[in-house]
Amino acid sequence: MKFTDFGKDPEDTLRKIREEFGKGSPVILPTDTVYGLAAPLNRPDAISMIFDLKERPEGMTLPVAVASVDAMKEVACVDDQASRYIGERLPGPFTFVLESRIDENPYVVRSGTVAVRVVDHPLFPPLCRDVGPMALTSANVHGRDPVMSTQEAEYFFERTDLLMVIDGSRLTGIPSTVIDLTGNVQRTLREGKVNMENGMGGNDGRG
Repeated sequence: MKFTDFGKDPEDTLRKIREEFGKGSPVILPTDTVYGLAAPLNRPDAISMIFDLKERPEGMTLPVAVASVDAMKEVACVDDQASRYIGERLPGPFTFVLESRIDENPYVVRSGTVAVRVVDHPLFPPLCRDVGPMALTSANVHGRDPVMSTQEAEYFFERTDLLMVIDGSRLTGIPSTVIDLTGNVQRTLREGKVNMENGMGGNDGRG
């Protein structure tokens, strides 16, 4: 594995991440919940590697990370009502399922919908502005507990050549709350870090 410390040199870290993406490799990144594996949507080779690394079943699509609510409109249909609803809950650990604006993409689009996330971590806004929307999922082998520290990430991926961005604090380990906004009434598909008043539905397998 390779390492870079965002806290010590943000610009150098962003440069190294872009270089890895340019090689077709995903990167291990800290988020506001758990460590994640990320790759730009325009690098399907790197996204395919995420599935291989996680041993993730085909058909279990990945969420998309974007820089802001406005940037969500690049990948999803966000009307004024949805924009207000989302804006009232950000910054925060939420993933929103919306109608997709992306051409059919088996990695992130399922039945015409896409799950979109604005990550509340200082690394993500400049990175998403640099490379565009990114596929993002927890950095763990499928079915195992989320990765919450650099030591755990090393354990899972030590034999790879992946770049990992160091974050000094142990993360919460509690995933984002997933809310479906595709119907007339919003539905909570997964209860995460934030408690929602309208209860919890079934886990739709995104994340």
